[in-house]
Amino acid sequence: MAPFPKYERGVGLLETVIAAVILLFVALAAATIFYQGAVSTVNTKQVLEANHMAQKKIEELKALGRGNIDTIMTVAGITGPGVPYADPESTTIGNDLPATMTTTIEYIDDPADGDPGDTDYARIEVKVDWLENNQSRERALQTDIFQ
Repeated sequence: MAPFPKYERGVGLLETVIAAVILLFVALAAATIFYQGAVSTVNTKQVLEANHMAQKKIEELKALGRGNIDTIMTVAGITGPGVPYADPESTTIGNDLPATMTTTIEYIDDPADGDPGDTDYARIEVKVDWLENNQSRERALQTDIFQ
């Protein structure tokens, strides 16, 4: 049997090492992409949950109507425009991250109506803030309730 010619010897050690290094770089790039996707999914879930909590609170206050909101403001000692009423409450978001949901109600006087000093509408803002990976996150929704 004749020996193999030099050009038909097979794959050498150097080619194998180069292929392994290339495969390692491709695997690291794919792992990074998957990790970023997972982090993005978690962040999106928290933001959506914060928006949902704020929207639910706004809908509860809108369902009360302006008369009951006026009662809340009167009990708080606020009868005129320019002084906000804030009601912070502790809650959780996502995977039990501590959060604060602050509901702010403020009477607004529309200067264009020619009647200064009256309360034309109530502005409601609900803000949800939480700390995630030592970074402050916040979502806020706002609406106005007229007479």
